[in-house]
Amino acid sequence: MKKNLFIVFAIVGLIVSCDKDYNTIGSDLIGDGNYDFDKYTVENIKAYSKATGSVQSNNLPVNLLGIYNNPFFGVTKASFVSQLELSNEGVSVGYLPEIDSVYLYVPYFYDASKTVTDDDGNREFVLDSVYGFNENAKFNLEVYENGFVLNDFNPNENYEENQKYYNDQAEVETFRENELLNNSIKTEQNTQFFIDDKEIKIYETDGNGVYVDENGDPLSDQIDESLRVVKTRKTPGIWLDLKNDFFQSKILDQAENGILFNNNVFKNHFKGLYFKVTENSPGVGSMASLDFSKAELKIIFKSTFTEPTPENPNPEKLRRELNFRMGYKESGPNKCNSINLLAYDNGPNYTSAILNMNNNELNANGDSRLFLKGGEGSVVYIDLFGNEDDVKLNEDGELVSGSNGVPDELDRLRSYKWLINEARLTFYIEQTIMANLIEPERIYVFDATNDSPIVDYYADPSTSSNAKFNKVAYGGIIERDNSTEKGIRYRVRLTEYINRVLNNDDPNLNQNIRLGVCVTESINLTTNASLKTPFTIYSGSETISLIPVANVMSPVGTVLYGTNIPEDHPDFGNKLKLEIYYTKPN
Repeated sequence: MKKNLFIVFAIVGLIVSCDKDYNTIGSDLIGDGNYDFDKYTVENIKAYSKATGSVQSNNLPVNLLGIYNNPFFGVTKASFVSQLELSNEGVSVGYLPEIDSVYLYVPYFYDASKTVTDDDGNREFVLDSVYGFNENAKFNLEVYENGFVLNDFNPNENYEENQKYYNDQAEVETFRENELLNNSIKTEQNTQFFIDDKEIKIYETDGNGVYVDENGDPLSDQIDESLRVVKTRKTPGIWLDLKNDFFQSKILDQAENGILFNNNVFKNHFKGLYFKVTENSPGVGSMASLDFSKAELKIIFKSTFTEPTPENPNPEKLRRELNFRMGYKESGPNKCNSINLLAYDNGPNYTSAILNMNNNELNANGDSRLFLKGGEGSVVYIDLFGNEDDVKLNEDGELVSGSNGVPDELDRLRSYKWLINEARLTFYIEQTIMANLIEPERIYVFDATNDSPIVDYYADPSTSSNAKFNKVAYGGIIERDNSTEKGIRYRVRLTEYINRVLNNDDPNLNQNIRLGVCVTESINLTTNASLKTPFTIYSGSETISLIPVANVMSPVGTVLYGTNIPEDHPDFGNKLKLEIYYTKPN
């Protein structure tokens, strides 16, 4: 079904072109014998892996939480810190506020198409964006009051630039308060935390924690869940009962001092929450991608609107609640500064690969293996038709021939004036290494010269019921073996880009840009994150200071075949390739 959906979207998406002078044909139709296209495989293509070092990880749209152990790439530990905001400013808690309970709920992502509901209304879910899912993969989750100031703007830049925080912002730990806030006797909420795919049910009570029947009478058996009346059903997620005494003294008892007047005052009084993740056993755990802007944080309490008097010292108290926001969204009300704290213990083989990929001066023909990894990981950079420095222009901005009077590949291809029907970049997966590992569902090819999407990304309007598969014609979606379900390759459409490079006379459009490749959790996200330490691919190349935010948000990685593979090597057929399908002009 998924393959059929791919073909349908490919046919629809590929009829859209930025340049109406040239037709574009769906990649799945190429080679079916119905079209008499010639094919050219680009000769001069070099690809390099590069370790990113620390990456900007504040105010991400989706954050990671937990522990993920990848046998090749190593162990990732993801903690999180966020400001809190009042959902409604200037609220009054009344008189004699008395806390009843405090809870935090953060939903997991799930595949709605696979949800099953039985006759009693009970639902079974299939979680999405969860890594290493296993109910036995338990770890320690601790929640503390954050004491680290999360600035909107950088004080070292006269508050004129947005503040950047990085995944290794270790001082957050130094400033946290020491009082544990998720101190429930239910160990699955703290010391034995695990990602649970079960529906969360809230049951009817008498307001004092006693379960009641449909008539409101206390149940004789308070243990048997089947006898309880379901009040609310929530999709699977993190559920934490937080410490009543802390929020009573920190929030309710301080309300009379004006801390709830507005969010500026409130955030100065209470700097937020710090979610700290640690292992119970080395490398054991699981990890989830979470949208903390969808979190519910509530203080449920009772108070009176009538001030006690000698005549009426105990006015009736009514049940009320305070609601808070957390997490950051570019659009919408949530503007709570946050940092995803990501710590890594890289596996020995990946560590060795990092050392090699950082020495690209020795790899004149690119790397034989390409390493993509999210977070503080690695990104691939590709030079087509030779390095940018090899392209020579005369005084009129026209290309001149290569050295010794021999035209370089780009110059030669431009002279042919081909009608470009299709161009695609194919990455083959190193299946020996990736055999038993979680594979990225998608990779993202972008313009690394201008830190933006390529033209083929913009040219593809296709959408899917699952937003992860939008822009299916542009591609980058993993193609799997039907029998083993293991990944074979990724293909990305470069038709519009190649058409512009070869056939457009506008120097602003026909630049032979450097391409970048990374993993992505959201093909719809094209913003960038800063590198703590910018780098160059090799001497003389441009400095890289940004990478796609989508790469920062992903905990997974993959190993692909590169370009430096000799013709007589058994892996030569898996070499990274760019194929151009064209029609010769009349």
